[in-house]
Amino acid sequence: GTEIANAVRASGLGTTLLGVTIVDKDDEGAQMTLYFFDADPTFGTINGAPSISDANAAKSLGFVDIATTDYDDLGGVKVAHVRGFSLPMIPATGTSLWVAATTSGTPTYTEATDVVVRCHVVQD
Repeated sequence: GTEIANAVRASGLGTTLLGVTIVDKDDEGAQMTLYFFDADPTFGTINGAPSISDANAAKSLGFVDIATTDYDDLGGVKVAHVRGFSLPMIPATGTSLWVAATTSGTPTYTEATDVVVRCHVVQD
């Protein structure tokens, strides 16, 4: 997974995810599911199928789906904003949470940094 550093103010506190914005610099607009975890999971190889153990799956806090219809096309980039949910999250330890993603279809992202995920949260 990818670390979301300082997702909570202090160890033992939580945060509530209220929305997600995806900036797709490669203009793919692929369906995507974001999975959130309370500790660093081993999710699988980047650009490969997910392969997660039972122990790592137990770290799951929830997921958010981004549909192809959630994207607006801004020319050479697509942006999606999904809101209208409430996902409370508390790290197992420390102040970081983790996110991993899957996509459907066969999008071709040239760099890992070509998909920007912005989490909109309210911290405890």
